[in-house]
Order: sequence, then structure tokens, then C-alpha cells
Amino acid sequence: MMKKTIFYFLVLLFAVWLGVIIHNNPGYVLIAFHGVSIETSLWFVVISLIFLFVLFHWFLRFSSGVGAMVAYIREWISNRRRRRAHTQTVLGLYDLVEGNWERAEKKLFRSAKYSDMPLVNYLAAAFMAQNQYEFKRRDNHLRLAQKVAADRPMAAGLTYVSLQMGNKHWEEAGATLKNLQQLQPRNVFVLQLLQKVYVELKDWQSLEKILPLLRKRRILNNDEINQLEQKVYQELLLIGTKNNSIAIVWKKLPRYLQKNPAIVSVYTEYLLANNQLEDAETVLKMTLRKVSDKHLLELYSALPSSQPIKHLMRAEEWLQNDPENAELLLCLGRICRKQKLWGKARNYLEKSARLRQAMDVYAELAQIAAEQNDLRGALELYAKGAGHS
Repeated sequence: MMKKTIFYFLVLLFAVWLGVIIHNNPGYVLIAFHGVSIETSLWFVVISLIFLFVLFHWFLRFSSGVGAMVAYIREWISNRRRRRAHTQTVLGLYDLVEGNWERAEKKLFRSAKYSDMPLVNYLAAAFMAQNQYEFKRRDNHLRLAQKVAADRPMAAGLTYVSLQMGNKHWEEAGATLKNLQQLQPRNVFVLQLLQKVYVELKDWQSLEKILPLLRKRRILNNDEINQLEQKVYQELLLIGTKNNSIAIVWKKLPRYLQKNPAIVSVYTEYLLANNQLEDAETVLKMTLRKVSDKHLLELYSALPSSQPIKHLMRAEEWLQNDPENAELLLCLGRICRKQKLWGKARNYLEKSARLRQAMDVYAELAQIAAEQNDLRGALELYAKGAGHS
């Protein structure tokens, strides 16, 4: 209490002293501007400036307070919108899972603008639109998804591809995937989808181009990629038989595929159909030396050879390495029958029949019997073969 009294007394003393100074020395200030002059005392100017300073200071504080209040209101509104968008997004996803596609699409789309993850909203809405066959709305949702995630073009693009593939729009899906591949040439998912689309489109040329990447990136396991590679080159060879480019395709085949029975079969049948007998025999000889295949042996046995003895001897050399091969014995029996070596033919065929009782073996034996005028024996052999067909 005593300190406050002393303080007020000092303030009063200072005010009295200041009043005496102002009264005895009022000062003089003249302000002139464009012919207008203002005369006043110095102390009035000083007090006015102090008052204006205080007034301006309080104005700034008031303005900052108003600005803070406006920012607070805006933040509150924004948070409220985000909370509402989050709630609507969750409800929309529940509707999606429950199969209420129309409601799910509306909730997801309307809440996307204020959602924390608008990309998810738009993509999910696109799926819902497609399920309702509303393709225009679907495309609009996808465009908005691309817009809000311009830095993540793969997300919207891959979703679009999945939707196109779901509708079996293979050509459109292929075009979209090619664009995505330009953005990320080694993207595993893009390559996987491209492989599926090319197979559906039977676009074997395009599939051939990505085979190395499919193998390198291990999109498929070894068995799957080998089967796919075989299928691709088989189809390319078949295309080549129609446009006379089969020789070009054959030459660019990897060497291990030039010994693949299914591949060799296509090429050899083309050569035989076009009377390129020597080339056909060379290819069959090189392949059968390494691998025994039923269909290739059939082709070899049916091959018209300019050197029939060598033709037979070559097959007999293969038999030395695989004497219990029923298919090879059948091949030898056919070759001997064509050369009218009846006893040798019957010997090979009967041995083949002991290893594998099948219609084709008994049919060959029946033909030998018929050619030797044993019609009854031929009928019995045909009947026996029919029982094993």
C-alpha cells in the first residue's frame, strides 16, 4: 500500500513539473503545405504524436486478434469438413463391401473433395460406377483421380486398365498399358497385365517383344515362361506359314527352341507341305538325334526319302540308344513296311505292340497282312487294335 502511494505521488509530481515546463516553454511549430499553414505549440504536437502512436498500436493488436479469429473459424470449418468427409468415406466403403454400389459411389464421390485421400475416393467411386455400367461417370471419376494425383499417374492408370480388362475391352486396355509402360518400362504389374492382354488379343508379335523382360523380371515361373515362349513361337510360325515368312521366324528362334518338338513339328509340316523334303529331313534328323517325340517320328516315317536305306539305318542307330522305345519301334516298322521289308517290319511292330498296345501299331500290322493277301489276319488285327483304341 505504501509503495502504491509513493508511486502515485511521484507520478503527480512529474505531471506538475511537466505542466510548469509546458506553460513556461510552450514552443512553436509551423506546418505549411501548398499555401495552407498550421501553427501550434510543440507540446501539442508531441502529445498528439504519442496519442496517435498508442492508437495505431491498439489498432494493430485489434487487427491481429480479428485475423486470428478469422483463421480459427476457417480452421474449424475445414476440420469439420474433413471429419465429415472421413465419416462419409468410411460409410461409403461399408456400402461398397455390402454391395450397395449406388450409395457407395455417391458417398465416396461427394466426400472426395475434403477427404485426406481423395485418390482412394475417386478410384473406389470409379469401380462402383463400372459395376452399374455407368462408363461416363467411371471415366469422369478416373479423370479426377488423375488430377488430384498428378504425381502418381500409375495408380489411376492401373485402375483404369483393371476396369477395362474386367469389361474385356482388351484393345483399350492394351493401349493404356503401353502408355503406362512408357512411364515405367520395368514395372512388374504393368508387364504382368500386358502379358495377359496380349494373350487375349493373340498379339504374338508384341508378346515376343516383352518375353525377355517377363523372364528377367520373373513375372512367371520357369515352367510358365517356357510354355508361353513355346506358344508364342508356335503361333508366329503358324502365321509365317500363311505369309511365307516362316523361314525368317525360324532363323531368329533361340537354338534351344529349334530342338523343341512342338516348334519343329510346325516348321517340318510346312516344309513337307511345300515339298522341301531335304530341309524337312535335316531338321527332323537333328531333332530326333537329341529327343524322341511321337509326332516327329510319325513325320520321319512318312517322309519320302531319296536314300531310303540311309533313312532306315539312321532310325536304327537311334534305336541302339533306346531299344525299348515303342514309338521309335513303330516308326521303324512303318519305314520297313514302305520299303516292303515285311519280316523286319513285322518284327519291329510286334515288339512295339508288346511295349504299348495301341490301335496305330495293330493298324500297321493289319496293313502288312493285307498287302500279303492275308485278309482274315488283317481283320483280326484291326479288331484287336479296336479293343485298345
